[in-house]
Amino acid sequence: MKTRQYWSVFIKVSGHHGECCLKYPALLLQWCEEKKVQEIFLGTTLQFLAAHRFYEKDRFTEISPADLPQSFPVMAVDKRFYKRKI
Repeated sequence: MKTRQYWSVFIKVSGHHGECCLKYPALLLQWCEEKKVQEIFLGTTLQFLAAHRFYEKDRFTEISPADLPQSFPVMAVDKRFYKRKI
């Protein structure tokens, strides 16, 4: 299986970051489908409760660190992990 890693991207366009946040997941999923990416993994901190709700609403499921690919770059602050099948 081919894996790629990407770091979190925070987008701000003329102060209207809410609009970008709504468009970004759709663009990401479209790109994944075009590139034949089958799964997305991500890590986050325990304090980002709004992010947890956002991921879960967007069909990410929480997983244990043991379920991450060996090549996943776990950052020291990441304590909660998610996966989404495309």
